[in-house]
Amino acid sequence: MKALLLGAAGIGDYEQLKGQLSEDYDYVLCVDGGIRHLEPLGLTPDLIIGDMDSADPEALKALQSVPVKRFPVMKDESDSELALLELGDSEYEVIHMVGFYGSRWDHTLVNFGLLIKYAHLNVHMIDENNRAFAGRGRIELQGLQDRVVSLIPMTPIFGVTLTGMKYPLNDVDVAYPTSLTLSNSLVDSRGSIEVREGKYIVVISMAAQ
Repeated sequence: MKALLLGAAGIGDYEQLKGQLSEDYDYVLCVDGGIRHLEPLGLTPDLIIGDMDSADPEALKALQSVPVKRFPVMKDESDSELALLELGDSEYEVIHMVGFYGSRWDHTLVNFGLLIKYAHLNVHMIDENNRAFAGRGRIELQGLQDRVVSLIPMTPIFGVTLTGMKYPLNDVDVAYPTSLTLSNSLVDSRGSIEVREGKYIVVISMAAQ
């Protein structure tokens, strides 16, 4: 089962983005102003959540048959985190977050942190050209030739082994912060990432180097 969280950040090319998304989501959760992306993406939400500070009132009226969970503007969690908490007890194989990388750097940086906090939910943040997710266990990579693969440490990471890549590593400890593990790529049809200890994010660029 797959779920989609739709946020309010800008989307430059809807058709290109559609190529990065699944064709069948079991659940679509729209976060506040993310309702503006529903029609261009051809989606119908199962739930709308947030404080509704960025949602178009007329668009909300058009979706009055859709359940809404409304929260106060003054609260401890962002709307993005509330959405992840809403899905926290569900058994989705993967959760895609779209519309969460935008002009507000504070929100964007927090959203990357949420990938780590909710790594157990297997959350992938996606835009037209990139996919980011928290590293867990051994990660097998395939079909990503001519793509950029980066590891972004969020803490020091230990015992890093990268195979099948242009810049391989074998049981290397990597400091935080660092640019050592930036802009790698597969040289074989398959590759892998293993980290013995530490927290990190994998970013795969869909654009050729």
